[in-house]
Amino acid sequence: MHLSTRVAIAFLCVAAVRSAGAQEFKIIVNEANAVTTMPPSEIAQVFLKKRTKWPSGVPVEPIDLPAGPVRAAFSQEVLGREVSAIRMYWQQQIFSGRSTAPQEKPTDAAAIAYVKDNPGAIAYVSANAPTAGVKVVALK
Repeated sequence: MHLSTRVAIAFLCVAAVRSAGAQEFKIIVNEANAVTTMPPSEIAQVFLKKRTKWPSGVPVEPIDLPAGPVRAAFSQEVLGREVSAIRMYWQQQIFSGRSTAPQEKPTDAAAIAYVKDNPGAIAYVSANAPTAGVKVVALK
């Protein structure tokens, strides 16, 4: 197989993984939150705790899921890093006393329940998770 053929195949595989990843999660916020769309860069600022308040002034509460395909897709697509790199980022933040990692909820249902009960919460959940009682935010 020629090098150019291998490169083309590798590119198509990466493109397929990225397009599949984009469909593996959705972003949710509390229904009282006025936000309806957010660019991935703003969501990244929220989940890396570089942005700590919503435009309304309510403190932001990002919620992570445990390691798995949904977290991996979110980390890659929104944060632009692997889950292991994000864990290392939080270790550095905690060690330096700058910040703490977002709360982690064990399931989509637990993340949805938390967002439903907390006006400043934001989470990502599986694309097929039922989201009654919360608002799905469109990525722009």
